[in-house]
Amino acid sequence: LPLLEMLSSNAMRPRHWEQVQATAGSKVDLSASDLTLGQVLEMGLHRIRDEVEEICGGAVKEVQVETKLEGLQEEWADIRFEFQSFKNKGPVILKAKELALIVEKLEESHTVLGAMASNAASVPFRDQVQSWIQKLSSVSEVVEQ
Repeated sequence: LPLLEMLSSNAMRPRHWEQVQATAGSKVDLSASDLTLGQVLEMGLHRIRDEVEEICGGAVKEVQVETKLEGLQEEWADIRFEFQSFKNKGPVILKAKELALIVEKLEESHTVLGAMASNAASVPFRDQVQSWIQKLSSVSEVVEQ
């Protein structure tokens, strides 16, 4: 029963099913909306339970990474750079309060992304993680100047 629960997790993506199939050495129709106990037994998944549990556990960890990336996207989508006037030149410098919040958010985001970059569960999202690291590094460079 625990094996069936893990296989029915919403975290399981087609890539995970492909791993399960490769490990089992047999195929299942991924286009079907349900997986039967008979199919699980036919594939012999109960005999390779540890490997299947590892794949399912990895799927859950990957969803956590995916969720963090989505959260990062939402947080930065709402960040606004507000400027204030300097002498008679108009609004050319960032407001101090907003700048402090942006710097704090940059540091937090860099920490999260650094952890993600070294996490094995981030492999399917490596390009996104690297892209975010580059984007936020550029923002950091500009804000520091």
